[in-house]
Amino acid sequence: MGSESVLSSSEEARLDLLQNWAVIEQAKGIMMATYRCGPDEAFTLLRSASQSANVQVRVLAARVVERATMNPPRPRT
Repeated sequence: MGSESVLSSSEEARLDLLQNWAVIEQAKGIMMATYRCGPDEAFTLLRSASQSANVQVRVLAARVVERATMNPPRPRT
């Protein structure tokens, strides 16, 4: 018995787009907190870094989020 996809290809594409968007927004938030900048500047930083490294923005954003969640900041005392 073959496994049938519950989602159509256009639904899968939309889901993928939403997941990529969410990761990019998370990375922007991390950049905003780290560099004390606004959302536009945070995206500009991500885009510039992705171009310099020749990596897609979504891939770089996922790396930023992964690093941030692996090494969460310690609370200030």
